Amino acid sequence: MRDLVLDREAAIEALVRAGVPRAKAEARFPATVELRRSQDLEKVEQREVVRLYRAFGCVVRSLSQPRATKQSPGFPDLWIVHTRIGQAWWHETKRQGWTDADVRPDQRVFREDCLACGIDYVLGDRFAAAEQLVRLGLAVRVGDRLEPASRTLRGGQWGSHG
Repeated sequence: MRDLVLDREAAIEALVRAGVPRAKAEARFPATVELRRSQDLEKVEQREVVRLYRAFGCVVRSLSQPRATKQSPGFPDLWIVHTRIGQAWWHETKRQGWTDADVRPDQRVFREDCLACGIDYVLGDRFAAAEQLVRLGLAVRVGDRLEPASRTLRGGQWGSHG
C-alpha cells in the first residue's frame, strides 16, 4: 500500500493541484494556530472552535440554532469529521471558564449516550478542541501554539511521520 503523508505542505499542494489558488490554500492550513484565553460569549467561542478544527482539515457541520426548533433537545452544537483519518465526533461548545452547572441535563444525557456507545464527544471551548486535535495526532502543542503534526498511513495504521 502506498504511504499517504498528511502534513501542511502536502495538503496545500493537493489543493493547488485541484485548482485552488496557492494563497487561499495556504490560508486554509496556517503553519500555526495560537490559542489565547478569552472571556468571549459562547457564540464567539464556537466560531473559534470551528476555525481551529477547519485549520487542521476537519469538516464542521453546525447544528446550533438561535431559535427554538424541532431538533431533539441536547444535540451538540457541532458534528466534526476528518475523512482522511476516518474520525468523527460531536462537540458541545461552552464559553471559556464554563462550569459543570453550564451543562444542561439533556446535554449530559446525550454525552453519556455517546460515551456508552464509543462515540467521541468533546465538551468545552477552543482548548478542548485543541486537545482533541492533539489526541487524534493531527496537531502538536508548541508553547501556546498548535502546529500540524505529520501523519502517515502505513499498511492501514496511522503513525507519526518523522
